[in-house]
Amino acid sequence: MEKLTDAQNELYEWLMGYIKSHQHSPSIRQMMQAMNLKSPAPIQSRLEHLRNKGYIEWSEGKARTIRIIHPEKRLEEHTSELQSRETTTYAVSCLKKKKYVYFSDMHSRYLLWLSLTPIKF
Repeated sequence: MEKLTDAQNELYEWLMGYIKSHQHSPSIRQMMQAMNLKSPAPIQSRLEHLRNKGYIEWSEGKARTIRIIHPEKRLEEHTSELQSRETTTYAVSCLKKKKYVYFSDMHSRYLLWLSLTPIKF
């Protein structure tokens, strides 16, 4: 899935919360109010981008038919991204201390011996 801009992500996150709590999609006017916008054009543009990027879908010509596509997939991508950053931070701190680095995931555990060669940071 393509990455979202900050504005698109803000609307997407709000949509997920709204649909989860109300069990139906919001109106354009509700989205405008939530995003502090005075015109429907930016909302319509963001919705179109979200649809083109595969985050949402709706039935043409029908009100309140927005559906979130695979929210768990988005969560997995976000979690994976966070884990990568944490792993990198951990590895760099171990390199600075010249220690072993332990990496683990659900499938395997393995030990990497990192070279004691000086690394400039």
